[in-house]
Amino acid sequence: MKFIVFLSYLLAAFISHAQPSIIDSLKTEIGNANADSSKVKLYLKLHDELRLSNFNEAAKIARLSYNLSQKINWDKGIASTGRNFGIALNLLGKYDSAELILNEAIKSSEEINDVSNIGYCYMTLGNIQYDQTNYDEALKFYFKSLETYEPIENYVGMSSALIWIGIIYQYAKSDYESAIATYMDALKYSDLGNSSLNKSYIYSNLATIYYNEYEYDSALTYYQRSHEIKKRFNDQRGIGNDYNNIGNVWYELKKYDSALFNYEKSLSIRREMNDQTGVASALINMGKVYSDLELNQEAGKKLTEGYNVAKKVEYKEAWQQASLLLSMLYEKQGQFKNALKYHKEYKSISDSIFNIASDRSIAELQTQYETEKKEQQIELQEAQLAEQEATISRNRIALIAAITALALLIIIGALWRNRIRKKQQLKLQQTKLQAREAEIKATISSQEKERARYARDLHDGFGQMISVLNMNLKNLNGNAKPDERHKVFETSSKVIDEMYVELKNICFDLMPQTLIKHGLESALKEFSDRINQTGNITIELNVFGLNERLEEVQEISIYRICQEWINNILKYADADKVTLQITRDEGEITLLIEDNGSGFDKNLLVSGKGNGWKNLLTRTNLIHGNLELETEPGKKGNVLIVNAPSEIKQTEQEKVMV
Repeated sequence: MKFIVFLSYLLAAFISHAQPSIIDSLKTEIGNANADSSKVKLYLKLHDELRLSNFNEAAKIARLSYNLSQKINWDKGIASTGRNFGIALNLLGKYDSAELILNEAIKSSEEINDVSNIGYCYMTLGNIQYDQTNYDEALKFYFKSLETYEPIENYVGMSSALIWIGIIYQYAKSDYESAIATYMDALKYSDLGNSSLNKSYIYSNLATIYYNEYEYDSALTYYQRSHEIKKRFNDQRGIGNDYNNIGNVWYELKKYDSALFNYEKSLSIRREMNDQTGVASALINMGKVYSDLELNQEAGKKLTEGYNVAKKVEYKEAWQQASLLLSMLYEKQGQFKNALKYHKEYKSISDSIFNIASDRSIAELQTQYETEKKEQQIELQEAQLAEQEATISRNRIALIAAITALALLIIIGALWRNRIRKKQQLKLQQTKLQAREAEIKATISSQEKERARYARDLHDGFGQMISVLNMNLKNLNGNAKPDERHKVFETSSKVIDEMYVELKNICFDLMPQTLIKHGLESALKEFSDRINQTGNITIELNVFGLNERLEEVQEISIYRICQEWINNILKYADADKVTLQITRDEGEITLLIEDNGSGFDKNLLVSGKGNGWKNLLTRTNLIHGNLELETEPGKKGNVLIVNAPSEIKQTEQEKVMV
């Protein structure tokens, strides 16, 4: 027979006494509240006030709050109210419904990560299995509850789970040593969680162990300790349990009046709370006392009533005990038919309990056999795995050696390739340096030739004109006639005009002022007009997109390229028409010079000793451009194309070259 029924409501560290004023106030608030989460919260508060003092009312509130939480689909409410409603259904013996509700509460608790509530629900699921004598299943749920509480250090929850584990050791397995060790751990966590009420239940269970060991004085002492704590908390269910347990002690001591007094106290409380399993236990215990007192009529009433209650809620232990006591009572009264009837029922229930235990034992043996079989398979597999691991280890060593060799080959190859690449880079740098030296030499050579030409022009042109002017001025002596003076002035004026024109041409060749002041388009137009005035050749100038001036280096370089190439056309191409086109678009400038002169061998120009082509390349490189020449010997027409970015950044060396 169970001596402790339920601890499911005992997780709170402190439980206040239910005061009528608080209960009435909460009921008033609930009546005025809207059907939402706030009303569920009020239900939960009212349930906490009633759960230890008025089971029937608490069960009703648990049902109402759960239904409302389901209706508004509030996970937090379903988690808390489902736990309370599941406990109530368990106490009423409605085990299947209780399991469904508790699993729903666990699901909602997982949604909101309420770990404490999950542990609480697991513990109540264990209670359901315990009440149906499925002790191994109950133990699994209690350990699951303990494992849930441990990570969050919920000491009260850990203490409660350990109490139930101790109960399994104590009542189901009669392993008092393990039970006492477990209760000691529970006491430690009760102190850490400051849970006096849990300590009261531990005292009760320790008292029961002393009771079973026939140490009745110690049993009474611990029951009294437990009783005093529960009275402070107004724990009616716990108080009812203690009255029943104390009555058992007095019964064993043959103090029947004291035993009946405590059983009646327990029965009154349990009826008030609608605790059907507790009612059955109290009635059967009272019937047992009356039977010992030879008060057979009173004994029959109590035992029959207890039998009916136990049978209704399928409380098999109490049902079994009541059947045996009724059989013995009727046999003592000579009512053998009734005695046989109840004895058969007693045997049937005992066989049912035995079959459950037997089935469980068979299942355990089957599990043990399967475990041993699996262990043998595991040993065989482990041997096979060891052999495979040895093979894998050998293969791994061979693979590592192969990878190491391959890595060395790759490193050697990379070093060799890097060496070749560096040689190529060095060779390329040397080629670039040679090209740059050639460009610089070409530039210097061109500059020297230009200086020689300017010196020759100044000597041949300006020198002769100055000599003529000097001679004219010497004729202006005092003996000269007025007509001769006038003629000298006219001749000198013409010479000075010619000197101005000659000086202007030299300045134009050096750096056109139009290019400096007005930009590339105006300078090329002036250059084209000068050549067109000779009448030997026609230059058509087309400019597109040159709305803004270019960088200085771009304008000078493009102008010099045009000047150099058109001078080549005038000297060698035998052309009478030239098209000069400049196009500027987003990001690029294109220069195109096309003539209708005779084609020639491009290689002769590129590889020749002259500086003309080198000057063109130098100018093109200064503006970071590309130079292309399209010409073919024996065919008319030549095209020079220069493509360059519209914006460039010059180095200091390039600025010097400009």
